[in-house]
Amino acid sequence: MSVINIVTCLHPKCCAYDPITETLMNTMLFDYPTAPCGYYSKSREENSSTNITSNQSCSSSSFLPTSSITSNDLNSSFLSDCGSVDARVVHSTHSLSSKENSPSRSSSSSPSKSSSKSFPGDVSRTSQDPPSQPHLAVYPKDKDNRAFQMQWFTNRPWLEYSVEKDSTFCYYCRHFSHFIASSRFTKDVFTTQGFNHWKRALAQDRGFNKHVNSQAHIMSTANFFEYQSRQQSGTTVLNILDKSRAELIRQNRNKLIKISSAILLCAKQCISLRGHDESLDSLNRGNLIEILKWSSTTDPLAKAMLEESAGNATYLSHQIQNELLNIMGNQIRDRISKKLAGNVYTLLADEAVDASHNKQLSICVRFVDDEHELKEYFLGFIRLHDFDAASLAKEIANHLVKHNISMSMCIAQCYDGAAVMSGQHSGVHAILQQNFMPKAIYIHCMAHRLNLVICHVCLVIPYIEEFFSILSNIHNYFISSGVTNRYFCDAQKLLKLDTTSKLKKWGNTRWDSRFKSIDAIKNNFSAIIKALEDLVEDGGSRAVGARGPIKILSDQLKGVCVDLGSAKNLISTLYEQLNDMKNEKSFKELYEQIVLFGKENGVDLNESIRNRRQQTIPSRFKDCFVMAPLGHRDYYTNEDKFRTNMYFSTIDCILIELHDRLSCEKLQIAESISSLSPSSETFLDIQMLQPLIDHLYLDNSMIKNEISVIKSMLKNKTLSIIFDLLNELKPMKDAFPSTIELIKSGITFPVSSVTCERTFSKMKLIKTYARNSMGDERLSDLSILAIEKGFIVDFEKVVDVFATQHKNSRIILI
Repeated sequence: MSVINIVTCLHPKCCAYDPITETLMNTMLFDYPTAPCGYYSKSREENSSTNITSNQSCSSSSFLPTSSITSNDLNSSFLSDCGSVDARVVHSTHSLSSKENSPSRSSSSSPSKSSSKSFPGDVSRTSQDPPSQPHLAVYPKDKDNRAFQMQWFTNRPWLEYSVEKDSTFCYYCRHFSHFIASSRFTKDVFTTQGFNHWKRALAQDRGFNKHVNSQAHIMSTANFFEYQSRQQSGTTVLNILDKSRAELIRQNRNKLIKISSAILLCAKQCISLRGHDESLDSLNRGNLIEILKWSSTTDPLAKAMLEESAGNATYLSHQIQNELLNIMGNQIRDRISKKLAGNVYTLLADEAVDASHNKQLSICVRFVDDEHELKEYFLGFIRLHDFDAASLAKEIANHLVKHNISMSMCIAQCYDGAAVMSGQHSGVHAILQQNFMPKAIYIHCMAHRLNLVICHVCLVIPYIEEFFSILSNIHNYFISSGVTNRYFCDAQKLLKLDTTSKLKKWGNTRWDSRFKSIDAIKNNFSAIIKALEDLVEDGGSRAVGARGPIKILSDQLKGVCVDLGSAKNLISTLYEQLNDMKNEKSFKELYEQIVLFGKENGVDLNESIRNRRQQTIPSRFKDCFVMAPLGHRDYYTNEDKFRTNMYFSTIDCILIELHDRLSCEKLQIAESISSLSPSSETFLDIQMLQPLIDHLYLDNSMIKNEISVIKSMLKNKTLSIIFDLLNELKPMKDAFPSTIELIKSGITFPVSSVTCERTFSKMKLIKTYARNSMGDERLSDLSILAIEKGFIVDFEKVVDVFATQHKNSRIILI
C-alpha cells in the first residue's frame, strides 16, 4: 500500500477514531500540507459522527485507487511538491470521481478547483516557493486613488502581493489550510480572488487584522510553523517509516553480528560451538549458546536475541553456523588473495590424516607483500578422495582458482619427498608445472630431508636405534599406567628434581621429539632408576647429551624468514662443523661427560651385556666403519671401541646422509639466491645471479645497470642478510625496480613446508575425537579463522554477504 493510500484510508471521514490513527494523521498533517488539515482540529464527537458514512463507503481502493498514483508519482509530485496546487487538484479530482454523491466531500474539494483557476501566476504556486512580496517603486492605484504600500510586508510574512491582479493573498492559508471545511473559509477573499480594498486594509475589524484573527488563519499559521520544524528536522511520514525500517534493520544486523562474533570467538579459541543437547531444558546447550546466555545478563541485545526471536528465526542452527563460518573464512581468503595480487609466490602443500581418518591436504602460500614483508598464509584444507598425482594437482589448481589466485605467478612448489608429489615426470609438481605454473620449480622440504637424515642414521647404527627404542619403552612404561607414573613423580620429589619436567615421547614424524626425549631422560635419570628400583622392575637406560649442531639446523630450517641461500650456507657450515668433530679432542670431551654421568648415576660402562646377532649394513656405508664378522656383535666396553665403532661411525653416517639429502649443488637457483646475501663472497655477482634472472624472465641489462649503481652505493654500508639489503633499497624502489623484484623473488623461494605442518597441529585441536563428525568445509573454515588471527573480520560485510545469500530471509538485513 502506498503512502497516499495510507493517507486517504486514515482520513477522519473514512476511518473510525482511534488514538494511533489520530497520532499518525497528526504526523502526516505537517508532512503533506495538501492533506485535509481542517478535520484534525475537530472534536472526537465530530470525527465519530463522520465515521457513520466512512465505514460504509470508504476504502483505500475506492477513495484513492492505487493504480491512479504510483510511488513514482508520490516522489515526483506529492512529496517533493507538498502543497502544490496541481497535487491538490489531483487529490480533489480523485475524491470527486470516487464519491460523486457525497456533498460534504465535494464541497471540501471545490475551493481547490476554483482557486486553481483564479490564482495569478506571479504568486507562490507551492509550499516550497517563498511568499511573493515584490518591492516596487510605485504600486498601481485604484479608483479611490489608493495603492498597496510596501511597508505592509513588515511583520506580515504571510502576506503575498500579485502585481498581475493588484491583490493580496495569504500564503499560510493558501498552502496549509486548503481542505478546511468551513463556509467562512471558502469565502475568505485572501484564499480566493484576493484582497485589494486598500482603504480598509488596516482597519481594526476589516482587512489584514480581521484575517489574522480568524480561526482558519491561526490554524494555518500553526500548521506552517510545525511544517517548517518538521522539514528542518527531517521528520516526515516517509522518514518515520524509513527510520523505523532502518532501526529494525540495524537491530537485526546487530543480532547477526553478535552471533558471528561469538562464533568467531569459539573458532579462534579452537573450542566447539555445538552441544550434545541444545534443547531449552539442557543444562549445557553448547559453547555458542552458553556464551550468548552469559552475555545476555549484561547485554540487552543478546537477551532479546535469545528470548524474543521467533522460533524459526533464531539463526543459531548448525547450517547458519556453517554459512557464517564460510563467509568469514572466505573474507580472510579474499584479503590474502588481494595481498598476493601482483606478487610472485611459492605454493606449499602437505597432507595429514584427521580424527576421522580422512586425508586432508593443507594449502599455504609464501610471498613478499607490497610492504616488503615476508608472509606465509594458510588458505585451507582440501579433503582428498583420490590420491593419485593427477587428482591432487586438479584439487590444488581448483582451490587456487576458486580464490582468485593467479597460478602463473607461482615461482616454486615445496612439498615433502613422497613419490606422488616429487615424481620427476608424473608427480604433482610436474603436472602443475606443465599445465598451470610454468615457472614453479620443485623444492624438496629441507626439514623433511633433515629428519630423514636422522632416521636413516638411526637405522644404520644399531646402537642408536636400540637407544631410541629404550627411550620409547621408558616413556610408554611410565605413562601408560597411573601406578608407575605415581612412582616416578614420588621419586622426583624425593630427589628434589623439577616436578614439572616430564618424559617426552618421540616419533619419526615429530622432528624435535628425539632431542626433547633425550633431555627429559637425562634430567630425570636418577628419578627413573629410583622408580624402577621401587617397582622391582628390570631394565636399564643410558642418556647422552644429544643437543648439538643438528638441533640448531632443525630449528633454523623451520623458521619462516629463512631463505634458500641462507639455508645452503647453514648446511655447509654444519657439514664443516661435523667434519671438524672427527678428532681425538672432541671425542675425549664427550667421553669424559659420559663417564662422569655414569659415575653420578651408578652406571658401569665396563658391564658386560648380552650379545645379539649383527644386522646387515647397506653397501654405501661399507667404507665408513670397520665391519665385524657375521654372527653375534660385541657391545663396546672400552674407550677405543667407543671411539672407533660408535663415535666416528655415527659422524661418518651423518655426513654421508647430509651430502646426499641436503646438497644444493643440483639446484642452481640456490646458488643465485645465496649471491643476494651480503655475507656471500659472490655478493651481487651478475654471473651467479643469471640462473635466477632467467627463471623470472627479468630484464638482464636493466638489472646489470642497477646492480652497478647499488654496489657503489653500498660500499660503506654494513649488511648481513638479504632482508637488510631489501630494507636498504626499499625507499628507492622506483630507482631499482628490477633488482628489488629479484630480491623479493629470491626471498620467496622456500626452505621448508613447515607452515603446513603447523596447520596440522591446529587441526588436531579443532577436529578431536569428540568432534569427529565435523564436515570438511567447516573444518577448513574453522582452521583458517584459528590460524590467521591477524586478520580482523568485518562483520558488516559478513552480514551483507549473508543477506545476499538469503534474499527471502525471515528478518530484514538490508
